[in-house]
Amino acid sequence: MLPERDDREWSAALRAELAAFVEALRPHPSVAALAQARILFSAPGLELAERALGLLREAGFSAEQAAQVGGYLLGSVITLVTAEPGLAGGLDEDARDAQIRARKAALQALPPSAYPNVIACAEPLTRCENDEVYFARGLDLLIGGVRGLV
Repeated sequence: MLPERDDREWSAALRAELAAFVEALRPHPSVAALAQARILFSAPGLELAERALGLLREAGFSAEQAAQVGGYLLGSVITLVTAEPGLAGGLDEDARDAQIRARKAALQALPPSAYPNVIACAEPLTRCENDEVYFARGLDLLIGGVRGLV
């Protein structure tokens, strides 16, 4: 469900719409990638596209630029959902935890002289400590990038 359009600045309204899209995709990460090919072929997808493109046009992007930036945002939001650290669709909790431990152990076993930063980040690369912060930071990054293009 998209938020009601109000008098917020274009970037705040766009962030709210992307957040609503994230919330719709999160329960279905294994099929989220299908949204990219199908968004313009459903009423809710068309509504999201219309509103997002309108906000990008309001920000000053041409029709071509808005279409490109909108496409980048769509792909990025889908990736944000499908690439959440620790996501292991279809596995029960024990199997998921075993998979996460195995991934973390593989990263920590890398040569420290070659991969000190990967090793230092092994935990957050394999497990999302706070998914609300993860998604909020991802959306902030996307909107900040678009604002930088204006």
